[in-house]
Parts: sequence; C-alpha cells; structure tokens
Amino acid sequence: MNFLTSTDKNLKYEAIAIALKSMIESKTLKAGDKLPSLRTISQEKKVSISTVLLAYELLENQGYIESRPKSGYIVRARKDDLKTPTMPKKTKLVSSFGIDERISSLIDSLQNPDILQLGTAIPEKEYLPIASLHKNLKRAILIADSHNYQDSQGNSELRKQLSLRSSFQGTTTYESQIIITNGCQDALNLCIKVLTKPGDLIAIESPVYFGILQNIQRLGRKVLEIPVDPIHGMSIRHLEEALNQYPIQCMVINPNFQNPTGSLLSDEDKKALVDLCVSKNIPIIEDDIYGDLYFNSTRPLSLKSFDKKENVYKISSYSKIISPDLRVGWILPGKRGPELLKELKLSRLALPSIPQIALSEYLKTSFEKNIKTLRRDLFSNLTRIRESVLKNFPESVSVTNPQGGLVFWIELPQKTDSFLLQNEAWKHNISIAPGPIFSGTGNFRNFLRLSGGIRLTSKVEEKIKTLGKLIHGLSKK
Repeated sequence: MNFLTSTDKNLKYEAIAIALKSMIESKTLKAGDKLPSLRTISQEKKVSISTVLLAYELLENQGYIESRPKSGYIVRARKDDLKTPTMPKKTKLVSSFGIDERISSLIDSLQNPDILQLGTAIPEKEYLPIASLHKNLKRAILIADSHNYQDSQGNSELRKQLSLRSSFQGTTTYESQIIITNGCQDALNLCIKVLTKPGDLIAIESPVYFGILQNIQRLGRKVLEIPVDPIHGMSIRHLEEALNQYPIQCMVINPNFQNPTGSLLSDEDKKALVDLCVSKNIPIIEDDIYGDLYFNSTRPLSLKSFDKKENVYKISSYSKIISPDLRVGWILPGKRGPELLKELKLSRLALPSIPQIALSEYLKTSFEKNIKTLRRDLFSNLTRIRESVLKNFPESVSVTNPQGGLVFWIELPQKTDSFLLQNEAWKHNISIAPGPIFSGTGNFRNFLRLSGGIRLTSKVEEKIKTLGKLIHGLSKK
C-alpha cells in the first residue's frame, strides 16, 4: 500500500502517522480495515520497524487504530465518524452587517494576558521559528539600504523567492508579476478595489473569515454568502446557481483549510470552480494563507494551479507559519496585474525593507526545516485538542477534523447561543470565537471556532473542561 509519495530516507514516524490519519479521515481506510504490517511499511519506506511501531502507537493513543492479537493493527470505529457540523441550506444576500462590535471585543481580549485565547487562528509563540527569524532580521539590517525608498512593488529578492516557491506548487508566476503588500488583508483590499467598484456584489463563503466581511463592508461592496460544507468546502452547485441568478462581479474564497471550518476543496471542485468563473468572466480572489499547513504527504494545489486564463488572484502571507508581526503579504495576480500595480503606486511609496529582506533570507535558509517541524507539532496538537473537546463537551456536539490549518468548527446543541457562551467564558478568562461573527447574516448562532494552535497543557485542558461545563449548562437552559 503506497500511501506516501515522499522518498526521504529520514522520514520520521510522525510523517507515517500523518499519512495514515489522512487515509482514515478520508475513508480510504475504513473502520475494521487491517493496516499493513510493520515489516511491510518498514521495507517500503526504508525505515526501521521501531519507527513504524512508534507511528502506529501514536495513532493508537489518538484513538484511530487498535491492536488485536494475531490480527495486527485495525482501524477503529470512532463515535464521531458520521457526525460533522451541518452546512447552510441556501445562499444568502447580505445587505447590511452587524458584527463589528463583537469582533472588536474579541480583538480587545487579545491584549489581555490573563485571557486564554481559545478562539484565535494563530499558532502559539512556542510553535513559531522565532530564533531563526531574529537571526535573519539581524542579517537584514546589515543588508538593507536604509537611505533609499524601496521598490513600491516589493523587494526583488523576496519576489524571486516567492516565484520559486510558487513554481514548486505547480504555478508559474514571474518575479516581475508578484506584488508585495502590508499583510494578507492589504492584498485583499487592493484586489477588491481594482476588480470591483462600490455597490458591486461579491460572492464569499458561508461561514467566512470575519476579516473578509469587514474589508468588503468598509469598501462599500455587497456580499452573497455561498454555503460551505465543513469537510469539502464551498458548494459548487450553490455557486453555479448563484452565478446564474445574481450579478456577481467577483468572488473571494479560501479553498485550502478554510477559516473557520478547516474544509479542503478537492482538486476536481477547484478545477470546476475556476472553469465556472472563467465562463462567466468572474475574477477569483484566492486566499491561500493556510495552504502550507497540510498534515498529509503533499501540499494541496491552489486554484491558481488550474488558472489558464489569468482569472485567479492568489493572495497570501506567512503570518501563520513564521510570525504575524512581519506584516508581509503578497499577490500572484491575474491579467489585471498592471492595474493593481498602478493602484498600488497611487496609494503608497514603499514598504519597510527590513521585514521583506528578513523573510527573503529566511526562505533561502530556514523555511523547509522549520515548516516540517511546525506541521508535525500542529498535527499532534490538533489531534489532542479535538480528543479533549470530544471528551469534555456534550455528546451531541459535532467537531470538524481538518487535514491541515489551525482551527476547528464546532456545532453546539441546537439551542445553545455562542454569544451567551462567549459572555460566560470571559468570566472564566476564556475567549472563543462565536459563530455569528463569521456571517453577515448573524447565522451560525450555535457554532463556534476553536483554536488548534494553543498547546494542550494541563491549564488548557482545564479551560476546555470549563468550557464544556458552560455548554452543558447553556444547552439545558
């Protein structure tokens, strides 16, 4: 059974566990299926039997497999196998937004060190390569020419590194096309300004990252929310119906480990989505900020990989895997790239050079090693947090099991109000992200987003137990 494409002779047990977990989650390996023998995997992957045994023991401890006498290892039937959060039933046109106050309160809580941030989509500091970043920041200070304004399009060496990494992911984008921005949200704003005008209708996901909603609202555009399946991503059927019914001018989508659901759009659906939008001449803004945080053997393709007509504008940053403080994002533009550059030059002279140079140096020297460690650590942590949630929350709760990214999307008992839960949680110094902030309609009242980037210490375990008790109490009321 050839379930890993990597030929790395130093493949660790975590990588084997990640690949098997992915097969179990995708139902390639079903409950009751027998896993390959230790010797088979050892010979196929050229690793020791003890390495394979460690991988199997990890999966056994996480409840995915079990050892049976004379039968080897078997995939376990898990109580949550068939229970996933529900998907919205229909497309919704949003004429006004009412979420800013709640989001402001959530952001304010980030500055309080006494509050445990169980709702954020940021890895804990201990997971990030801070030492490597500091080393490259010092190097950047020596390299930078601080007496001149930098190219408004962005540092050329950084654009070269991003072009190289883009080619590794199956997308040919030249250094001369790439645009550096002040973070991913800045990239989104720039694309919306150029690709649409005030009053235009933009198709987005439902649920959707609240920052996307806020940006669209501030720029005076309207949104149409397209249902997202918490496992498989945006519904292509609903999108097609919407494109035939509404005057959509643009769409924004996060296809790889979507925030807040963690869903992953299949390659077939990615191609179908791109082809559909091309046929309607609808530009796509693709947010691929989580694409590098995959837990199986290969990085998922971006929509840009299927873009033959320069219709996709891919935006991203490394805020989730290096540091949110760098504030460096970028755009791999489509055919209206020259217009983006023109708008850019009208709105700014240049960006700070030192963060750009530091990121460029980091990509050259440290990225591959550190990202592998981060993926391994996050995979283990998300698995443990999910098990804790299933153990401590009511049995009727449904929790996603993402193949990458940083967050869980949780459906609470029907009558549980996540805004009320947030208020009660704050009394215990716990912050969550209530479901309604991920929709302009106030939908998802009994949903919440939970972070997988907070290390599961005994303190965090206790806070999850407390949250579970609060949910039990609210669901009874």
